[in-house]
Amino acid sequence: MEYEGVLVLKRTHFEPRYVLILPYTERDHCSYMKAAKFYTEVQIQQSINRRKIYKNVNQDSPGFFDMIISCSSIEESYQQLKQLIIAYCGLSTQTSEAG
Repeated sequence: MEYEGVLVLKRTHFEPRYVLILPYTERDHCSYMKAAKFYTEVQIQQSINRRKIYKNVNQDSPGFFDMIISCSSIEESYQQLKQLIIAYCGLSTQTSEAG
């Protein structure tokens, strides 16, 4: 979800959790998108520009995001996100491994 959508949801009665997931570096971010062979150069550049916005929001408004996951691999970020969801739902890791 884009930043503007998050701002709208924050003004509702819902209590969503916002997790910012960013590769460690801009170079890594570009590499992931290029490796996917799904994005155009324009889309990649737009994503990099948005990345800067999210980093600035995180620096200027501590607590805006409930968690920030900075990682060097998709698998690493997935595992961190999975653990966050398991903890948030109050599930044990044994329960989650069975499902």
